Amino acid sequence: MSGTEKLLFDTTDPRGYRIILSSERYNNHIISSVDHNAHNEFTPEEIKACIEEPEVIYQSKNLPSSDLYFGRTSVRYPTLFLRTAVAIDEETKTGEVATAHLSKKLSGGDGLKYVNYRSKL
Repeated sequence: MSGTEKLLFDTTDPRGYRIILSSERYNNHIISSVDHNAHNEFTPEEIKACIEEPEVIYQSKNLPSSDLYFGRTSVRYPTLFLRTAVAIDEETKTGEVATAHLSKKLSGGDGLKYVNYRSKL
């Protein structure tokens, strides 16, 4: 991310990692449909809530440098998981939201990194 991009949020996950979402990434990738399906059914605030209070965090099967956050934070679809992929830098304990979409189940993850024991999973 360049230093001139506007951040939609800068927050911390339960592990203490600093996670950001840029307006460019949200507007030009997550909710646009140029080269993939648009996912405009949730807001940056719902993505932020998924990062701050996920049900679980898994390492991505397909991208070892990414973590998958699963949370039930979609207001419109409360029974579905909001699956948020975050590119992680383990050395600096930081990350940037890469994409997000809704999912019926916990999938695509390998290697549990965090579980919210208060969840009902």
